[in-house]
Amino acid sequence: MPGSKPYLDQLEFARIARAIEYIDAHGDGSVSLAGIARAARCSPQQLSRLFRRWAGITPQRYLGLISQLPMQALHEGRHAVLEAALNTEPAATCRPATLHIEVELASAAEASRADLLIDYGLAPSPFGLMLVGMNAERLCFLGFTDSGSRFSAQATLRAYWPRAALQWRPTVASQLANCLWPARPGAAEPARLKLWLSGTGFQLSVWQALLAFGGSEHCAYGELATRVHRPGGARAVGGAVGANPVSWLIPCHRVLGRGGALGGYGGGESRKLAMLAWEHIQSRRAA
Repeated sequence: MPGSKPYLDQLEFARIARAIEYIDAHGDGSVSLAGIARAARCSPQQLSRLFRRWAGITPQRYLGLISQLPMQALHEGRHAVLEAALNTEPAATCRPATLHIEVELASAAEASRADLLIDYGLAPSPFGLMLVGMNAERLCFLGFTDSGSRFSAQATLRAYWPRAALQWRPTVASQLANCLWPARPGAAEPARLKLWLSGTGFQLSVWQALLAFGGSEHCAYGELATRVHRPGGARAVGGAVGANPVSWLIPCHRVLGRGGALGGYGGGESRKLAMLAWEHIQSRRAA
C-alpha cells in the first residue's frame, strides 16, 4: 500500500522469496498470478496485497517489467531477474537520499576490548528479520536471518566481535529499519549513520569500493578485484565480500558470479535474489 512500510516477518518474506524464485525460474513468460501464488503458498489475493506492500507494485506489474527485456534475456531461464537488474540503467539509489554514511575503522585493540558493549536487536525488514548490532551509536553489524532466536543472534555477533558484552535492545533494530526504509522517503529527516568496521586492510578496501557503488550498480567479482587493484584476485575478493559485517548498506548482494550467475550470499541465495528484484523495481519506479 502506498505510504506503508515494506517490513516483512519470516513467513511473509518466505512467500515473497518463493514468488521471486518462481518468476525467475520461468523466464520464458509462462507464468500467471495463480501459478506464482501456488509457489508462494498463499492465495492470489494475499500475494497481491503482500507484493504491493513490499514493492509498491502488483505481481502483474512486475511481470510487465520483466517482459520488457529483450527476448534472448527472457529465454535464459532462471537468470531473468538478474538480467532485469543488470539491464537497468542506474536511475536512483535504493538508499534514502537523506541518509549520509560515514565509516570509522576499529583497531584490533578496540575490537578485542573486554569492556566493549554492543546493543543488539531483531526487527522486520523488507527482507525478513534483520539483526542489528550497535556500539555507542555506531553500526557495527547488520545482517538478515531466518531465526528469531537470541541465542542464534548472539552466536552470529560473536563471530565478528568475540569479546563483546551483548545487551538485548530491540529498539536499535526497529529504529534502523525506520531510517533505512521510511514510509515516505521524501519526508524523512536528514540522518547520519556511522559504520564501525573491523577487518584487514584488504577487506576494508573491498567494503569501501562497495560503498562507492552508485544507483543500482552491479559488478562481477573479477571486476571488483580490478577496482581494488588486485586483478586476478576474484577469489580473495569473494572472501572479503563474504566477510562483510554490514549487509545492504555495504551492498555485497550486488556482486555477481561469472556471466551474471547469482553467486553465494550469507543470508541465502533467495534473499539475494529478492534484494536484486526489489532494487530493480524501485529503480524502475523512480525512473
